[in-house]
Amino acid sequence: MVDQLFADLDWLQWRWWIAPTAGLLVAVLALALGYLFFLRRRAREAVASFRPPDKVIEPRADPFVHGSATERREALRRKGKHIKVLIANADGSEQVGWSWVLDRSMTGLCLKVDQEVPAGTILSVRPLEAPEGTPWIQVEVKNCRPMDIHWELGCHFVRPPAWSVLLLFG
Repeated sequence: MVDQLFADLDWLQWRWWIAPTAGLLVAVLALALGYLFFLRRRAREAVASFRPPDKVIEPRADPFVHGSATERREALRRKGKHIKVLIANADGSEQVGWSWVLDRSMTGLCLKVDQEVPAGTILSVRPLEAPEGTPWIQVEVKNCRPMDIHWELGCHFVRPPAWSVLLLFG
């Protein structure tokens, strides 16, 4: 009976599909066996070798979020365009000279001056290009560092200025 089914087939006409079909069957069989033996075994080994850590490690504090343990600044400094400022005595009645703002923060300024100024001195500063009526801002010199041909003053605002005035310093 099976002989009669295949008796009518012309094998020359149908044999082109035998090789691709056999190749496909062998490839599917190889993938299935590879998955069963190698990939499953590797997954079981990975699960079996996993061991929870003995000690829970807490993440370190991020210095950009929480601040550094050795950082003494109250606010971040930022550089920018150097702004020319006028310097006056503590009450702003007598101008002493002018200076450049090298960097600034919410709590103070770094000024470039021509001569040494002792720490603890109270000065008044005001941007040179400030509009009329801009108040003098009092700063206390916290440190004075010699540089090449000038001095850098680390100054702290006596009273923080209004935001609109602080923006005038760059």
